Amino acid sequence: MPHTGDQRTWSTAGQRPELQLAVWRQIVADAFVPATVSPQDPYEEGFASEVGGRRIGDVHLMGLNSQRQVVERTPSHIAAHPGDLYFLNAPVYGSGSAQQFGRVASAGSDSFVVVDSDQPFRLEFGATFSQLTLVIPKPLLDPLLVVPGVGVG
Repeated sequence: MPHTGDQRTWSTAGQRPELQLAVWRQIVADAFVPATVSPQDPYEEGFASEVGGRRIGDVHLMGLNSQRQVVERTPSHIAAHPGDLYFLNAPVYGSGSAQQFGRVASAGSDSFVVVDSDQPFRLEFGATFSQLTLVIPKPLLDPLLVVPGVGVG
């Protein structure tokens, strides 16, 4: 039976509205990898968001609910904090797009995208959304890929 870890939850609930976006940025860094998180216009004070996850064997299953935003992982983020992870993002409610390696992939409730944490990427969510993310260590998935290390697909 795979090892299962305790569930962990992060939320902006209970934070003052003017602090919620800064708290969400730190949550994204802690729960996933450091990245730049920007609200999409129009932005009103307050940023209600939450993420929870559980370790199952060598992977993590994460669920998140959040508002319109753009998430960018840059070369400087990667140099400072390599991830060695893939993110399989499957929207449950709403939709989003991922840009990586000069390609763009969109995902709705009937599809998913895979993103490589060790390469720059941009995720766009144009409305409130809910998604499941499977966080997979690269050494676990790379042997199964035709072209390892190529995300967004």
